[in-house]
Amino acid sequence: MPTLLVDATTLSVNPKGVGKYAYEVISRLDRMLPSSWMIRLIVFREVMPPLNWSARLTKIEVEHQSDLQLGLITVPAVLRSGGGDLFLRLCDCVGRKYPVPTITVCHDINELIARAQKTPLSIPRKVIYGVKEHFRIRAIQASDFVVCNSEFTRRECVSRYGICDEKSAIGYCGISGEFYDVCRAEAVVNIRNLFGCEDYILSFATGDPRENYAVLPEVIAATRQQGMTMPFVIAGVRENHAYVRELRERLTQHALVEGSDFIFVPFLGGENRQRLCELYAAASFYLELSLHEGFGMQLAEAMACGVQCLAPNHSALTEVGGAFVCHIDPTDAVSIAEVLVDAVNQQLHLQDHGDQIEYTRQFSWDHTASVIAAQVEMLSGKVK
Repeated sequence: MPTLLVDATTLSVNPKGVGKYAYEVISRLDRMLPSSWMIRLIVFREVMPPLNWSARLTKIEVEHQSDLQLGLITVPAVLRSGGGDLFLRLCDCVGRKYPVPTITVCHDINELIARAQKTPLSIPRKVIYGVKEHFRIRAIQASDFVVCNSEFTRRECVSRYGICDEKSAIGYCGISGEFYDVCRAEAVVNIRNLFGCEDYILSFATGDPRENYAVLPEVIAATRQQGMTMPFVIAGVRENHAYVRELRERLTQHALVEGSDFIFVPFLGGENRQRLCELYAAASFYLELSLHEGFGMQLAEAMACGVQCLAPNHSALTEVGGAFVCHIDPTDAVSIAEVLVDAVNQQLHLQDHGDQIEYTRQFSWDHTASVIAAQVEMLSGKVK
């Protein structure tokens, strides 16, 4: 009976990002793989698999630890003890060449993330980052197959890491069903009652510098100079964090009034996903300002809700947005404002977005899990 060992250490109570990817893929592999397979998850202690997973799915609990310890010491020890015949790495973190066939999911290119974030690092942190990046790339190169969450990431893996085309595939992040099911009319009423906003432009500022939210004060001010009065909803803010205080100060310095020119909506965690869906669906426009994305989940979710989107024409955002977004230069506040004002004047938000919604259905967890399941079965021929 073959055993698939899965690095599931990104799982959490309310998984998001890479953790969400792991949760969705594992739950589907449990249904897709032949009944002869056993599935073992490496998880951190106190992380429990959902109760609806089958009995063949068991866990190997390990203490919380660094990426270096997990990838270079703990995982090899588990494999030496017979923990698995094939290894699935759902996070492209630190690793090495392992003694069993290995599949790695690559979510992004760290060098491009660092370039976009422009976060200064101390010398010790640079050294640690360099060591981790060395072993991360080494593990990707040593994998028998690499699944990338966008064609953009796949191209970068091929060109930067020398991954062969035939040993890679695309496994997009998926869009959950609630984003397609939300009723816009109900969402408009609920969001108006909760946050007092209607007919607004939605953008995010969760604290990641890559989101480029720092340009929002200049963008909003420029739209006002061009005569547009539609308010901006800045969502995902974490009150009491320094970046929020600084953002609010810069907005008020531009003579922008909170409650009319801009509205802050607090971060909505996993337990508030319905509110997040409504926030998208009730918006007239979604403004994506990111400087780099390996996929672009927020853009994909907004598109799935039928919202007219504006986004940069770079990284994976080009691929996710397709022909349905209005392109912007995220570094030029005045030009962003011009595109926004033009979109409002043309009433693009009132057009039928049915084709856009249908386009987003390619971003499917079922398809991604089927890609990974097919490779698991194909590589099972290498199992000794």
